[in-house]
Amino acid sequence: MIAAPGGFQAETTYYLNGLDVHAKAKMMQQQLAHLFGGSNFSKFSSEVYGTEAIDPSSQQEGTTMLRVFVQARRKEDLAPAKFKTPIYSLRMQSYPGYHMNLDFRTMDPKPFMEIFPSLIPQSMIDHRVRLSSSDQTISIAPPVKTQVYPVQRPSYETTSPHDLSSFGETVRVPLGSIVHARSGDKANNSNVGFFVRNADEYSWLQSILTIEKMKKLLEKDYGGQRIERVEFPRIWAIHFRILDFLDGGIASSARIDGLGKGVGEYLRSRHVEVPRTFLDRGRI
Repeated sequence: MIAAPGGFQAETTYYLNGLDVHAKAKMMQQQLAHLFGGSNFSKFSSEVYGTEAIDPSSQQEGTTMLRVFVQARRKEDLAPAKFKTPIYSLRMQSYPGYHMNLDFRTMDPKPFMEIFPSLIPQSMIDHRVRLSSSDQTISIAPPVKTQVYPVQRPSYETTSPHDLSSFGETVRVPLGSIVHARSGDKANNSNVGFFVRNADEYSWLQSILTIEKMKKLLEKDYGGQRIERVEFPRIWAIHFRILDFLDGGIASSARIDGLGKGVGEYLRSRHVEVPRTFLDRGRI
């Protein structure tokens, strides 16, 4: 992969609280779509984070945010007159309780790097090692033995799934009540690993965490991407790779979690039917 300048980006955040939060957000998104309809952005995102609280005990508890994120190939396409000024101009014609992030520096264009997957002949790379103990530099020739690997990696479901009813009475609770998870990024792809504490729990995990189940757990976040699945039975783990999930990944992503670090914790919070016998051992 090659990292190269991808253009410029800017952002701001509106805060929404009180009643009808999602209606307020929809109104704002419609205003933004009209405002920037003719803009020369390469990426535009306006996403709501959080959900309306019922009878919150403080304003902080009842506040969600609408994040507006834009990218453009040219800096002039994010000049103040084309982003910062129009964004701020909505303040007198917006939703009840309008307030926004007052750090206006976030609305100034700043450069970002973008990842470009590519294949480069090894003969074009001048591979060298410099010894710290001296000024000697050693050139390393490309390897003589090479191999072509398939574009798609192996992916499979468990070979001997169990009938989920065979695990006995269940309780609908968060998956993370008995399942650990760790997630991260591989460029634009998200990888998520799940693991449990006991062998019989692993038999259940193998049977419930299919690719189709993963799609259902992702729910609104799933957009038709390829999902790969493999198993690591010696450590009671299952690993998924969700391709093209991070909107470009790292610095070029419109996601606040461009590294996918929170994906595993989100999936642990999803409710599934968990055998009571496993829960009786103690929750994580």
